[in-house]
Amino acid sequence: MVTNKNLFGKIIVAIFSVIVIGSVITLNLLPPRTTPGPYNNPSEWNLVLFDDFIGDTLNLSHWSYNYPNGWPNDGHTHNHQAYMAEENVLIENSLLRLMGENSRHPNAPDPEWGWGKLLHYNYTAGCIHSRGKLNFTRGYIEGRFKMPASRGFWPAFWMLKDQEVGLPEVDIIEVLTHNTNNLYTTVHYGHSWSDYDSYGWLTTNLPDLSADFHTYGVEISDESLTWFFDGKSVGRVFKNEYWLERCTDLFIIINLAIGGWELEPDETTIWPAYFECDWMKIWQLKE
Repeated sequence: MVTNKNLFGKIIVAIFSVIVIGSVITLNLLPPRTTPGPYNNPSEWNLVLFDDFIGDTLNLSHWSYNYPNGWPNDGHTHNHQAYMAEENVLIENSLLRLMGENSRHPNAPDPEWGWGKLLHYNYTAGCIHSRGKLNFTRGYIEGRFKMPASRGFWPAFWMLKDQEVGLPEVDIIEVLTHNTNNLYTTVHYGHSWSDYDSYGWLTTNLPDLSADFHTYGVEISDESLTWFFDGKSVGRVFKNEYWLERCTDLFIIINLAIGGWELEPDETTIWPAYFECDWMKIWQLKE
C-alpha cells in the first residue's frame, strides 16, 4: 500500500474477465487455471485459518490493532490522513468493521511531512495486522469484503514481508472509493523502498464493490502469484529473482485509509464509513 503509484507502465487493465495488454514483462496474461487451488482440488489443501469474526471482540491470538510497532507514531499513522484508533475497529453482526470518521482523534499528532507531502491527521479510522501472530508463505489467502460507498477512502487488504525492509509487498485489495467499480492488485518488490519495482493489475467494470460483499484472494506458489476476485483470476505474475523467493513470512494488514492515494473527502462523502470483512481464510497445500 505504497503511496508512490508510478507503476502504470507495468499495469494490465482487466475489463472483468477480458485482459487488455499493457507494457508488461514475463507475465502469463491468460492463466490456464482460473479458480483458486483449494476450490479445484480441495483434498490437496488444508484450511489452516478461518476467522468469521463471531463475538464482540477481535481475536487477539490472530490480530493486533493499528499498524505494526516501529511504524510512525507507534503504529497509528501511515501514508494518508487518518489516525488509526483501536476504538474504530469494531466486531459486530459477525463482521469486522473498520470505521472512518470525520473527526480528529485527540491523540493525533500535529501535521508532519511524510511520503513526500504534508500529512494532516484530521480523520480517524481503523487497522489490524497479524505480524508476529499469523505469518504466511505458500498457499491461498482469501477474504470476503465490502467497500465504503463514497469518495475519500482507500481500503486495503495486503501483506508485507516480516523484516525491516518490508519487501515484497502483496496488495490483494486496493480500492479508491471515488470509483468502486475498479480494483487494484499489485506486487511491489526490490531491495529497498528507495529502489523497488511493481507489477500490477487494474481490474475495471466490476460490480459496485460498495453495494455487496465479494471475495478477494491471492495464491502464492513456488512459481507464481495469482490474484482472484469472486473466485476468478484477474492477474498472474511468474517467478523472478527479485520477489517470489522472498515471498515468505508475510503478515497481513487490513486497513481503512482516508485520503492518501485516494481523493480527499468532500461534501459528498458519507460519514461514518465502513470497510467490512465477513471472513478470512488461509489454506496451505498438504505435505
